[in-house]
Amino acid sequence: MHEKSGPQANKEVVFILNTHMPYVLTNGPIFQEKENWLFEAITETYIPLFKALEKWDPIAQPGKRIIFSMTPCLFNQLVESKERYLAYLDVMEKIGKYELERTSSPGEYNRFLNHHIDISWEALGHAHESAQYYLKRIRDSRKFWTDLDVAAYLNKLFDSKKAGVEAWTSSPFHNFLPFFEGNTTDYFVRRGKEEFEKVFDRSPDGFWMPECAFMPGTEKYFKKYGIGATALTVPGIGAYTGTDRSGRYQHDGLNIYAHDYRLAMYLWKAPDTTFPSDAAYREFYRDIGLDVSPDYFNHIGVTVHRGKSGLAWTGYKYHSITGPEADLGQKTLYAPRYAQSKLANQVREFD
Repeated sequence: MHEKSGPQANKEVVFILNTHMPYVLTNGPIFQEKENWLFEAITETYIPLFKALEKWDPIAQPGKRIIFSMTPCLFNQLVESKERYLAYLDVMEKIGKYELERTSSPGEYNRFLNHHIDISWEALGHAHESAQYYLKRIRDSRKFWTDLDVAAYLNKLFDSKKAGVEAWTSSPFHNFLPFFEGNTTDYFVRRGKEEFEKVFDRSPDGFWMPECAFMPGTEKYFKKYGIGATALTVPGIGAYTGTDRSGRYQHDGLNIYAHDYRLAMYLWKAPDTTFPSDAAYREFYRDIGLDVSPDYFNHIGVTVHRGKSGLAWTGYKYHSITGPEADLGQKTLYAPRYAQSKLANQVREFD
């Protein structure tokens, strides 16, 4: 996204990372499906992302800035979930230890599968490498999270005095603002700011509108509560053709970041051709907890809480995307090193 200033554009690039998770925390038993979604996201996405942001050096990346947007629903859960997340990691480590054993021989691999497969030693090696990766990440996540004061950590990570990284809030539960009348929109903007200030001890640098959905008049509430920036799609600023420029615009003191569709096509807007849809990459939905019988969990002493099925969303995934025509039952096993080689090439192409 290039900042536009007058007739010529500067070479500034702004990466806006928008994050949200519905409220799924409970007070019940550990290892429940909806709560597992949050904990998997912490392990697989947020901790690695936070570690990457720790290394971000804006001086070494001139002309580049990062904006990190979180809904109050998400950052409050990150702060509140510590004890339950660590208990979840205990369960995940128990699964991981058995997965190292299960992926060591074809017989053990098939032992609890609902549909046995003829697996080669090479393919089994890929699954074993994935199991090692998962177990290491779980242990690294526990080490990172155990003694962490999450609120203090987020405050330090998104320190407003640290050039190059901004922190935005949003409506409390990712509320879609155009659905509501003015008084309710006013309330959501105010609450989004107040919830942010409770955790971060400062005002947010901007406000992410869910789905970038804009209703004329919303900007007056941003001005009322001192919100200085937001983001929109290009049509949101009245532009509708492929030649319309993305960039940073201003309206009555409000910075408006318009998305760059050229970049979005690589990452989001074209689901069959984006980099993340490459056949070599890991399939998100093919979870081992849905491939095995309930006896699997009984064998390793893990209690799951998913009604009568006795199955669980574990977060352990051994299959690749494979291709646009392959359904979940046709996925091939994920080869980590091959995916890494594809990633290196695609990073160069994207750059």
